[in-house]
Amino acid sequence: MKNLISLFLTLFTVLSVYGQSGTVTGRILDESKLPLSGAYIYLDGIQGNSTDINGYYTFVDVPVGSHELTVSFIGYEESKATIDVMDGQTTVQNFNLEPGVSLQEIV
Repeated sequence: MKNLISLFLTLFTVLSVYGQSGTVTGRILDESKLPLSGAYIYLDGIQGNSTDINGYYTFVDVPVGSHELTVSFIGYEESKATIDVMDGQTTVQNFNLEPGVSLQEIV
């Protein structure tokens, strides 16, 4: 009986920690506050997503804890932010990208 109770408590603890997740969402805009459609955003450098036509992105079932978001878009400087995801909560992280180095024509 003691072993059964210990097994149950261990299983309950593992399942409750495993199931903790949240949502990360936000919007990516340019320097003029216009949406950047198709900007790419990475979560911890592994999971990626692109923005919709209005510059919005969403990641669901993100494990609880600290994560790094990295945004890139052609012609703009890369931007990073560290976020903290909490169980059952939506974390909002918006970005305003600045134009990157422009290439000049070589004659």
